Amino acid sequence: MKKQHIFSLLLVPMLLLSACAQTSVVDDLTGSHWELQSIHGDSITLLSYGELTFHDGGLVSGEGGCNTFRSSYQSDSATGSISFSTISSTKMVCGAGANMQIETEYFAALNAAQSYQIQGDTLTISGGEVLEFTRAH
Repeated sequence: MKKQHIFSLLLVPMLLLSACAQTSVVDDLTGSHWELQSIHGDSITLLSYGELTFHDGGLVSGEGGCNTFRSSYQSDSATGSISFSTISSTKMVCGAGANMQIETEYFAALNAAQSYQIQGDTLTISGGEVLEFTRAH
């Protein structure tokens, strides 16, 4: 009987700790995929479109029109706040054309992001600039 009582005393804290360790925060962005439509109200036309995908564990990836990128993010769906860590991208040479300029603006806007809002199939990220995305299907 003593062994069973000691086992029970050890089991309860282990189960509680295990439950805490398995808890993960899931926001309304995780698992979503978006296509960039405009930067500061200007519609964009890219040879290769801009996209943004939010992954588990606070990771994000996408395309900027020329290069692919990765970053991490933190968001709070209750307050609508969002921030991205410094973006790491491939370094393809795409010329000095419009795609590179748009990509530079896109990455800078993500780095300056402060808030987000989802309305239907539209994601708006705001900070230094306003990025508007539509949900990819």
